[in-house]
Amino acid sequence: MEQHGRGAPRLGERFDRQHRVHNERHTRTFIDGIADTVRAFPGAPGDRAAAKESIKARIRQYVTTCLGWSPGEQQLFFSDDAFRVTQEFAQEARRFDVDVQVEPLFQALRNVWIMNGLQILLGRPMELTPAVFAYSLLYPYTDNPLDAMEIDDATKRARAERLARRLRGARLEPVDANEHKVSQLVGMIEGQYPRNDFPAVYLGLLAIHRAQCRSLDQHGRQSPYETDILGISLAKGGTSVLADGYLVAGALSDAESEFLFGFGTLLQFLDDLQDVGPDRDAGHMTIFSQTVEGWPLDRITTRLLDFMDRILNSGASRFDGPRCQSLWLAIRRNCTHLLLQAVATNRSLFTSELVKTFESHSPLPFASLGTLRRRTKRRHDKIKRTWAKQGVDLLVWEMLANN
Repeated sequence: MEQHGRGAPRLGERFDRQHRVHNERHTRTFIDGIADTVRAFPGAPGDRAAAKESIKARIRQYVTTCLGWSPGEQQLFFSDDAFRVTQEFAQEARRFDVDVQVEPLFQALRNVWIMNGLQILLGRPMELTPAVFAYSLLYPYTDNPLDAMEIDDATKRARAERLARRLRGARLEPVDANEHKVSQLVGMIEGQYPRNDFPAVYLGLLAIHRAQCRSLDQHGRQSPYETDILGISLAKGGTSVLADGYLVAGALSDAESEFLFGFGTLLQFLDDLQDVGPDRDAGHMTIFSQTVEGWPLDRITTRLLDFMDRILNSGASRFDGPRCQSLWLAIRRNCTHLLLQAVATNRSLFTSELVKTFESHSPLPFASLGTLRRRTKRRHDKIKRTWAKQGVDLLVWEMLANN
């Protein structure tokens, strides 16, 4: 496998085939055991505390045995602060919109967790601030409609222009319920960060908004000489995490903003690689869906791996607070997992040599990942049906935090 840059990019420890097969069996047992306990949770109010501790203990044992998490990573993800923020966000989101669905709620929650990580990096307490809440919940109301194929481009661009005016500070009469919600969320940010005192916060919001609007140009098969596909991905990914940073801290140093922009581009590329198949089929152009039209994805993925190593190494050298070491382990592990998962999901788009090399760093057999995801989905759907019959509408993470 060809390497680029100084030194070999790191994919972490290697796992032999026997170890991967053992982990696969362990994962099936883990999924079923967790699902059975979670499914029964609402029906056993007297035993809820014991059930929660049992679930957390099983998760800790699994991530230690199969995934190799360090004690510091476990302490970070299973801290009281992490569960409290999750619970507070879900409760506040339901108060804000009684019709909010679980899927967009979980989508927003993922951004909350990213911003919690940035709070650690930037020396802030892990908490649900108005800005963290509002920006995370903005995604379902703004970004998702831009990606919706059933909405025509003219309507998308008109909505986007009105949002841009609101982000600049204009007070507009909302044209529908969605726009009313968006304006309320922007108002929450304004309440925490007055515009005259924190201009960079709103420049960051406008930057990600412009990048999201530009991403409409990725829809439809186009020549890379006609549309700057690479530039669009760089802008969309970089400005997204940069906006997160400004909303966490209010202001950033040049070194902080440089890293956050680079980290955002890395996450965007990892997401694009994971979605290369659906993007190609839908005519949604990224550097990966363009490349796959004529070549295997080996070389561009190896370059992404090298880019990941450089970005994460630069971040680790800049942010070295007392809680940062475990966070860097977790960030590197998560990015590596996303990359391995992308290769596993799209194995036919790579040479067998690269697939074999990458699989040697996976704790699970590549061929098992799809089956395990479907197993998880089936068990999750069964939990939702059981909980729905009992009038329970919770995220699993919210349930673990709920008292």
